[in-house]
Amino acid sequence: MTQENNFNNQESVVVEKVDAGLTPERIAELNEKFEQPTIVNNSKLAEEFPGSVIVKKIDGTHFAVRKNPQGEWEGNSFKLTPDGGIGAVYQEHGIDNSIIKVVEDKIEKGVNEKLNNINSSLMSLFQSAGFSSFDSKIKDATEKIKQLSDEDQEKLAERFHEDTIGRSIGNIPAANQVYMQTDGAFSRKFKEIESARLKGAGYSSGLTI
Repeated sequence: MTQENNFNNQESVVVEKVDAGLTPERIAELNEKFEQPTIVNNSKLAEEFPGSVIVKKIDGTHFAVRKNPQGEWEGNSFKLTPDGGIGAVYQEHGIDNSIIKVVEDKIEKGVNEKLNNINSSLMSLFQSAGFSSFDSKIKDATEKIKQLSDEDQEKLAERFHEDTIGRSIGNIPAANQVYMQTDGAFSRKFKEIESARLKGAGYSSGLTI
């Protein structure tokens, strides 16, 4: 009788959970989320595997993930010893997609934070256009841009154009003053965007400066 009551009580709990929204699909979704690899911030491991992002799976396996010169994901797998040391290290040429997604999300977040910070510097420069403080801010902003990859410079140019001319054509003089202090992929992309806007507005020559 006791076993039957326990079973009935257990069954009622399950029903209540389902009624609360924990359907089988939702339970599977939560399990998948719980089992997702996580980023590990460990200075010792970072020094041991320079240039890699350290990821830990639910079974305790760690992966030091990075891209090779061909742009393909590779890395090493290992487990930590009881005293926190690094156990046997294995070369991994095929990295699990769940690990790659976690790493790419981290990289994308870091890039977005960097672009936001540099865009803030550009907006400060933009707001100083026409004033003596403009010259003192040029070097800092342009040096930060040069440290970005071409792809990230283009993303930054899109963001800066949207935050200035994209909001009001009255911002054109100040935005162009900033643009003329830059070069590389940022400058090319800004000119491309602004030329397309001008041509769409009926100016056949686009941006000529």
